[in-house]
Amino acid sequence: MRTVCIYTACYPESVRCAKACAESGRQLGVEVELHRSVWWGNMDLVHEQYGLRQKYKPIDTGAIDYAAKTMPRTRMANGTTQYLLYLWAIENDEPIHITEHDSTFVGLPPDPIYDGVIQTSSHVPYQLPPAGWGRCGRAQKRHRYEPDWIYDSSWGDLTGVIPHPLNATNGTSGYIIGPGAAAKMVEYIDADGIAFADRVRGEHVGDGNVYLQVPQSVTCDHRIKSHRL
Repeated sequence: MRTVCIYTACYPESVRCAKACAESGRQLGVEVELHRSVWWGNMDLVHEQYGLRQKYKPIDTGAIDYAAKTMPRTRMANGTTQYLLYLWAIENDEPIHITEHDSTFVGLPPDPIYDGVIQTSSHVPYQLPPAGWGRCGRAQKRHRYEPDWIYDSSWGDLTGVIPHPLNATNGTSGYIIGPGAAAKMVEYIDADGIAFADRVRGEHVGDGNVYLQVPQSVTCDHRIKSHRL
Protein backbone atom coordinates (compact mmCIF):
# COMPACT_ATOMS: atom_id res chain seq x y z
CA MET A 1 0.00 0.00 0.00
CA ARG A 2 1.33 3.41 -0.93
CA THR A 3 1.51 5.91 1.95
CA VAL A 4 1.90 9.64 1.29
CA CYS A 5 2.22 12.78 3.39
CA ILE A 6 0.99 15.90 1.61
CA TYR A 7 2.98 19.11 2.04
CA THR A 8 3.28 22.51 0.36
CA ALA A 9 6.73 23.16 -1.04
CA CYS A 10 6.65 26.95 -0.66
CA TYR A 11 6.03 26.77 3.11
CA PRO A 12 9.24 25.71 4.96
CA GLU A 13 7.21 24.79 8.04
CA SER A 14 5.06 22.47 5.94
CA VAL A 15 8.15 20.74 4.57
CA ARG A 16 9.65 20.39 8.06
CA CYS A 17 6.47 18.93 9.54
CA ALA A 18 6.01 16.52 6.62
CA LYS A 19 9.54 15.22 7.14
CA ALA A 20 8.76 14.70 10.82
CA CYS A 21 5.66 12.73 9.80
CA ALA A 22 7.74 10.55 7.48
CA GLU A 23 10.30 9.97 10.23
CA SER A 24 7.57 8.91 12.67
CA GLY A 25 6.45 6.35 10.11
CA ARG A 26 9.99 5.14 9.46
CA GLN A 27 10.46 4.40 13.15
CA LEU A 28 7.50 2.01 12.93
CA GLY A 29 8.58 0.45 9.64
CA VAL A 30 6.09 2.43 7.53
CA GLU A 31 7.54 3.98 4.38
CA VAL A 32 5.98 7.43 3.99
CA GLU A 33 6.43 9.24 0.67
CA LEU A 34 6.51 13.05 0.80
CA HIS A 35 3.91 14.20 -1.72
CA ARG A 36 3.93 17.77 -2.99
CA SER A 37 0.52 19.42 -2.94
CA VAL A 38 -0.98 21.16 -5.93
CA TRP A 39 -0.04 24.81 -5.43
CA TRP A 40 -3.04 27.12 -5.34
CA GLY A 41 -1.37 29.39 -7.92
CA ASN A 42 -1.45 26.54 -10.48
CA MET A 43 -4.77 25.13 -9.38
CA ASP A 44 -6.91 26.56 -12.18
CA LEU A 45 -4.65 24.97 -14.79
CA VAL A 46 -5.03 21.58 -13.12
CA HIS A 47 -8.80 21.97 -13.03
CA GLU A 48 -8.84 22.84 -16.71
CA GLN A 49 -6.61 19.86 -17.52
CA TYR A 50 -8.95 17.42 -15.77
CA GLY A 51 -12.19 19.15 -16.70
CA LEU A 52 -13.05 19.92 -13.08
CA ARG A 53 -15.74 22.40 -12.15
CA GLN A 54 -15.08 24.52 -9.05
CA LYS A 55 -17.92 24.08 -6.57
CA TYR A 56 -16.88 27.22 -4.67
CA LYS A 57 -15.30 30.47 -5.78
CA PRO A 58 -11.67 30.44 -4.56
CA ILE A 59 -10.68 33.42 -2.41
CA ASP A 60 -7.30 34.47 -1.03
CA THR A 61 -8.12 34.58 2.68
CA GLY A 62 -10.87 33.84 5.15
CA ALA A 63 -12.98 30.80 5.96
CA ILE A 64 -15.43 28.77 3.91
CA ASP A 65 -18.68 30.68 3.36
CA TYR A 66 -21.31 28.14 2.37
CA ALA A 67 -23.95 30.79 1.69
CA ALA A 68 -21.67 32.87 -0.55
CA LYS A 69 -20.09 29.71 -2.03
CA THR A 70 -16.52 30.91 -1.41
CA MET A 71 -13.53 29.17 0.13
CA PRO A 72 -9.76 29.71 0.57
CA ARG A 73 -7.70 28.73 -2.46
CA THR A 74 -5.33 26.70 -0.29
CA ARG A 75 -8.13 24.43 0.89
CA MET A 76 -9.35 23.86 -2.66
CA ALA A 77 -5.78 23.11 -3.73
CA ASN A 78 -5.61 20.43 -1.01
CA GLY A 79 -8.88 18.95 -2.21
CA THR A 80 -7.47 18.92 -5.74
CA THR A 81 -4.34 17.13 -4.55
CA GLN A 82 -6.38 14.39 -2.93
CA TYR A 83 -8.57 14.07 -6.03
CA LEU A 84 -5.42 13.36 -8.07
CA LEU A 85 -4.39 10.72 -5.51
CA TYR A 86 -7.79 9.07 -5.99
CA LEU A 87 -7.04 8.92 -9.71
CA TRP A 88 -3.71 7.25 -8.95
CA ALA A 89 -5.45 4.59 -6.84
CA ILE A 90 -7.89 3.90 -9.68
CA GLU A 91 -5.25 3.80 -12.42
CA ASN A 92 -2.99 1.49 -10.41
CA ASP A 93 -5.81 -0.53 -8.81
CA GLU A 94 -4.09 -0.04 -5.45
CA PRO A 95 -5.15 1.46 -2.13
CA ILE A 96 -3.44 4.57 -0.85
CA HIS A 97 -2.94 5.89 2.69
CA ILE A 98 -3.23 9.68 2.60
CA THR A 99 -1.83 11.76 5.46
CA GLU A 100 -1.09 15.47 5.78
CA HIS A 101 1.79 17.49 7.14
CA ASP A 102 0.26 17.77 10.62
CA SER A 103 0.20 13.98 11.04
CA THR A 104 2.28 11.71 13.25
CA PHE A 105 2.37 7.91 13.07
CA VAL A 106 1.85 6.30 16.45
CA GLY A 107 0.95 2.79 15.30
CA LEU A 108 0.71 0.50 12.29
CA PRO A 109 -2.09 1.19 9.80
CA PRO A 110 -4.62 -1.56 9.09
CA ASP A 111 -5.04 -3.56 5.91
CA PRO A 112 -7.03 -1.64 3.29
CA ILE A 113 -10.57 -2.40 2.12
CA TYR A 114 -11.08 -2.30 -1.67
CA ASP A 115 -14.43 -0.49 -1.63
CA GLY A 116 -13.92 1.19 1.72
CA VAL A 117 -12.37 4.18 3.45
CA ILE A 118 -10.67 3.70 6.83
CA GLN A 119 -10.01 6.80 8.92
CA THR A 120 -6.67 6.25 10.66
CA SER A 121 -6.22 9.68 12.21
CA SER A 122 -7.62 11.61 15.12
CA HIS A 123 -6.89 14.59 17.23
CA VAL A 124 -4.91 13.68 20.31
CA PRO A 125 -7.18 12.03 22.92
CA TYR A 126 -7.60 15.02 25.21
CA GLN A 127 -8.92 17.10 22.31
CA LEU A 128 -11.55 14.75 20.97
CA PRO A 129 -12.37 11.60 23.02
CA PRO A 130 -15.15 9.23 21.86
CA ALA A 131 -17.83 11.04 23.89
CA GLY A 132 -16.81 14.32 22.26
CA TRP A 133 -17.47 13.04 18.77
CA GLY A 134 -21.17 13.04 19.59
CA ARG A 135 -21.01 16.83 19.84
CA CYS A 136 -18.69 17.56 16.91
CA GLY A 137 -19.82 19.32 13.75
CA ARG A 138 -20.27 16.12 11.76
CA ALA A 139 -22.46 14.60 14.47
CA GLN A 140 -24.56 17.76 14.77
CA LYS A 141 -25.14 17.80 11.05
CA ARG A 142 -26.18 14.16 11.04
CA HIS A 143 -28.59 14.78 13.94
CA ARG A 144 -30.07 17.64 11.92
CA TYR A 145 -30.71 15.53 8.83
CA GLU A 146 -31.39 12.23 10.64
CA PRO A 147 -33.40 13.08 13.78
CA ASP A 148 -33.74 9.41 14.75
CA TRP A 149 -29.99 8.74 14.63
CA ILE A 150 -28.47 7.78 17.99
CA TYR A 151 -24.75 8.27 18.51
CA ASP A 152 -23.03 5.35 20.26
CA SER A 153 -19.91 6.48 22.12
CA SER A 154 -19.04 2.94 23.22
CA TRP A 155 -16.88 2.46 20.11
CA GLY A 156 -13.94 3.64 22.20
CA ASP A 157 -14.02 0.29 23.97
CA LEU A 158 -13.51 -1.62 20.71
CA THR A 159 -10.32 -2.42 18.82
CA GLY A 160 -9.54 -3.02 15.17
CA VAL A 161 -11.36 -1.65 12.12
CA ILE A 162 -14.97 -0.84 12.97
CA PRO A 163 -17.89 0.84 11.15
CA HIS A 164 -17.36 4.58 11.50
CA PRO A 165 -19.54 5.96 14.32
CA LEU A 166 -20.35 9.03 12.20
CA ASN A 167 -20.35 7.28 8.77
CA ALA A 168 -18.06 10.07 7.60
CA THR A 169 -14.41 10.90 8.19
CA ASN A 170 -14.15 13.94 10.42
CA GLY A 171 -10.91 15.08 8.80
CA THR A 172 -8.42 13.99 6.18
CA SER A 173 -5.14 14.00 8.07
CA GLY A 174 -5.06 10.23 7.82
CA TYR A 175 -7.23 7.79 5.88
CA ILE A 176 -6.85 4.76 3.65
CA ILE A 177 -8.94 4.71 0.51
CA GLY A 178 -9.31 1.60 -1.61
CA PRO A 179 -9.43 1.85 -5.41
CA GLY A 180 -13.12 0.98 -5.48
CA ALA A 181 -13.95 3.78 -3.05
CA ALA A 182 -11.61 6.13 -4.91
CA ALA A 183 -13.58 5.52 -8.11
CA LYS A 184 -16.78 6.47 -6.31
CA MET A 185 -15.18 9.64 -4.91
CA VAL A 186 -13.98 10.65 -8.37
CA GLU A 187 -17.45 10.06 -9.80
CA TYR A 188 -18.95 12.19 -7.03
CA ILE A 189 -16.45 15.06 -7.40
CA ASP A 190 -16.71 15.06 -11.19
CA ALA A 191 -20.46 15.58 -10.83
CA ASP A 192 -20.53 17.86 -7.77
CA GLY A 193 -17.43 19.97 -8.38
CA ILE A 194 -14.04 20.24 -6.72
CA ALA A 195 -13.85 21.74 -3.22
CA PHE A 196 -11.99 20.93 0.00
CA ALA A 197 -10.91 17.43 0.98
CA ASP A 198 -13.05 16.82 4.10
CA ARG A 199 -15.92 15.25 2.21
CA VAL A 200 -15.48 11.49 2.48
CA ARG A 201 -18.96 10.34 3.50
CA GLY A 202 -20.95 7.14 3.30
CA GLU A 203 -23.30 8.69 0.77
CA HIS A 204 -20.31 9.15 -1.55
CA VAL A 205 -18.64 5.74 -1.28
CA GLY A 206 -21.67 3.70 -0.28
CA ASP A 207 -23.34 3.32 3.10
CA GLY A 208 -21.36 0.99 5.35
CA ASN A 209 -18.08 1.61 3.49
CA VAL A 210 -16.62 4.16 5.91
CA TYR A 211 -14.60 2.69 8.79
CA LEU A 212 -12.51 3.78 11.74
CA GLN A 213 -9.32 2.26 13.13
CA VAL A 214 -9.36 1.86 16.92
CA PRO A 215 -6.89 2.70 18.36
CA GLN A 216 -5.85 4.94 15.54
CA SER A 217 -2.41 4.78 13.98
CA VAL A 218 -2.11 8.49 13.12
CA THR A 219 -2.60 11.55 15.30
CA CYS A 220 -3.21 15.08 14.09
CA ASP A 221 -1.98 17.64 16.59
CA HIS A 222 -2.30 20.76 14.41
CA ARG A 223 1.32 21.75 14.88
CA ILE A 224 0.78 23.43 11.51
CA LYS A 225 -2.57 24.48 10.12
CA SER A 226 -3.84 22.02 7.53
CA HIS A 227 -5.61 24.73 5.59
CA ARG A 228 -2.23 26.14 4.54
CA LEU A 229 -1.79 23.15 2.25
